[in-house]
Formats: sequence, structure tokens, C-alpha cells
Amino acid sequence: TFTVTCSDPDSVVPVLSTSTLPGTAAFVDNLDYTGTFEWQTGYTDAGTYPITFYATDADDASLVDSVVMQIIVADSNQVPYCLPDPFVQTQQVNEGDTLYFRIAGYDDDGTTPKLSINETITNFVFIDSANGFGVLRITPNYQQAGLFNIHFVAKDSDPRYPDDTSATEAYQFRVVNVTVPPVLTPIGPQTVTEGDTLILAISATDPNGVTIPSLFAENLPENAALMGVSNPKSFRFLPSYLQAGSYTVLFRAVAGTLADSEYVTITVLEAGNQPPYFVKSYADTQTVVVGNTLTNRIHAVDPELDLVTLTILSPPANAIFVDSGSGVGGMTFTPTSDQVGATYIFRYQAQDALTAADTLISWIRVLSFMRGDANSDLKVDIADVTYIIDYVFRQGPSPLLPDAADANFDTDVNVTDALYLVNYIFKHGPPPANGGN
Repeated sequence: TFTVTCSDPDSVVPVLSTSTLPGTAAFVDNLDYTGTFEWQTGYTDAGTYPITFYATDADDASLVDSVVMQIIVADSNQVPYCLPDPFVQTQQVNEGDTLYFRIAGYDDDGTTPKLSINETITNFVFIDSANGFGVLRITPNYQQAGLFNIHFVAKDSDPRYPDDTSATEAYQFRVVNVTVPPVLTPIGPQTVTEGDTLILAISATDPNGVTIPSLFAENLPENAALMGVSNPKSFRFLPSYLQAGSYTVLFRAVAGTLADSEYVTITVLEAGNQPPYFVKSYADTQTVVVGNTLTNRIHAVDPELDLVTLTILSPPANAIFVDSGSGVGGMTFTPTSDQVGATYIFRYQAQDALTAADTLISWIRVLSFMRGDANSDLKVDIADVTYIIDYVFRQGPSPLLPDAADANFDTDVNVTDALYLVNYIFKHGPPPANGGN
């Protein structure tokens, strides 16, 4: 603010005026030979301004005097600042929800400040829109309950003043704890073929990170089980050949009073007709002493529980097979002396109504005697040891078949044969050689 003065030799008060004034500048003619110039400059008015002041004769407007003055407005950078938009000192958001908090930056110099936050916090993301506004997006997870102080910063964008930043403004954000149910890992529909195995890993998590959810399965079909003691568990389903169809199993994850569940549809596909199978197999080679009878029980099962027919294919002489029905049959073989030394192949066949079949093979060798069977009871046991000792030391009866009593096959019957049998029976020693042909 300053005063402009003038004079007039005729003592007539001149009219005072100016050229066009900058900004908000104003000039007032006080009508007393003085005028007042006033300008409240703003932070964007830096620069040099030439202003002309005029004094005009009140009686003759053609008589004018003037003076030019330069006004220099020095530059003075202002520190930017920021405020919430709208202004709220404390914000609150629940775990699992989203909060958008808008901040506005101001710079009285007329530039657009750069906005940021000082903190780096998980799920707290700040975006500067580069137009004087920024947004803090808060998406807290279920383990982030608590209070968070965020400091917003507005930085001068004028490259001449890179270090001029605002005093940081702190605002408090409260994340409210929310108790939520456990989350069962999605399973989805499943398919398995009869006879195959379906294995599923069943697991669940607690979003609050407090407990380990317990896992359960309901409406389990036959041959299915949920296995394991904790989380995760394993669901296993081995459908039989009678279980083609659709099954709905309910899987549940429980944490306290809260739970999550999923109904899972399991489709079991038909595997087609399956052949029957034999329940029992026999040693590669069985033996039978001539004149004695060997009996084998044959048992076969059909996976679909259909009727099974049992037969023997090309049996040798003196072998008889009887199918008793229900998948059970019996074979008896009483070889004669002319069959000594022969080894016969016995082929059994199990067949269902659709001719699907399985075959069981057994070899049977015919012996003239059983080496080690000193007492001829068709068994090799401790009684044979006693028999040999009685014969050797107590003048007991002679073996009916000396070769049978010759357990160690040294062409003589003595105490070494008894020791050989003791070693075989009690110490898993080598068995006596098979009888002669």
C-alpha cells in the first residue's frame, strides 16, 4: 500500500487514475491531491508489473501528467498441505470389507502437489490420481484387526523446490475384528469307475488364523472312508463292481460353532462284466503218495455276485472233480502205481453266465513213498523221529519202507536220520528229498 500525490498551479484538485491494474490491485482517488494504491498479492502473483499513474486537470481533460512505476512481486514458495475429503479424523472398517479414504492436496502456489503415505502396510494401497486427489484403499484380511496410523504427505511438484514437503498429517484407521466361518477347500463333482480308487485331499482353513478346523464326512457310501486324524484328511473310495450310480457326500469343516460345508456328487461308472476269480491258490507242486488220496477244495467268487460254474480241464486218470455250486468245488486224486513219478497239470476254470472266466493251475507229482515218513502215516513229524529212535536204540519195529525212513538219503537208517528230521521240524532245516519214482 502506498500514497500517490500531485499538485496543480491553478489550485484545482486534479483527477487521479491508473493504467490497468494486475490481479486484485486497487487504486482510490482521495480527491485531495492524493490517491491510495493497495494490492494484497497472492502466492501466484510473482513477477514485474509496470503501472502508470495519471493526474488529469479537472477543468481541461487534455492536460495530463503521468508517471510510470514498476512493482516487483518477489517469489515466495508455499509448502503444500493435504486434508481428508471429506474431513474425518478416524475411519473404521471391518475385516474382509473395503474402505476408500480420499485425501486432497493443496499448494497455494497453484501447482498440484504429489501425494503419498509414509507407511507400507499389507492391504493398505495408496494411489495418487495426479490431479490433487489421492485414494487410500484398505482391504484388511481376517488377521488384521487393530489400529493403524497413516501419515499422508503432500510434496511440492515444482522442480525448483524438491525438498519442500508438508508437515505429515496422521489419521487413524481402526480395523474391526470379524469372526468368520472356516473355509472348506472347494472339491467339486467327482467320477470314478467300479474297481478303481478315488482319493481326495480334504482340507480347510480358518481365515482368523486362530484354530485348525475339524473335518467330517457324512452320507458315506459303502467302501468309502475319511482317513486321518487332523487337517488335511484323505477321502478314499474303492467302489465294488456292484456300486455303479451316483452318491452325494457331505463334507464339513467345523471351528467352534461355525462351519462350512459342500455337497459333493460322486458318479461311479459301470466297469462292465468282470470275470470271477479264485480265492485260493496252491503250491507250485503238490505231492501225493501212490495209493493215497489228495483232496483240494476249489473256491471262486464273481465280483458282481453272479452264479459261477467250476470245471476241471482234461484231468488225469483217477482224478474226480465235483462242482458243489455257489462257487465251491472239490477235487480228489487217488493215483495208482502206474502213475508213480508223473507230474500232472490240473487246470480249473471258473466261468460266469456271460462266459467271462478265470483259470487256476496246480501241479501234482505222484510219489512211491514220502521220505522221512518212517511210520508210514503220510506225515513227517516228531512221531517219525521217535519211530527211528525206537528202531535204532530200542529194537523197535522196522520201517515198512526203509527208503521212507532214510530221511537224509544216505541209503541207511540210523540216528543221523532222526537228527535230520529234528533239524527240519524244529530248526527250519532242509526237508527230506521227495520219494522215489
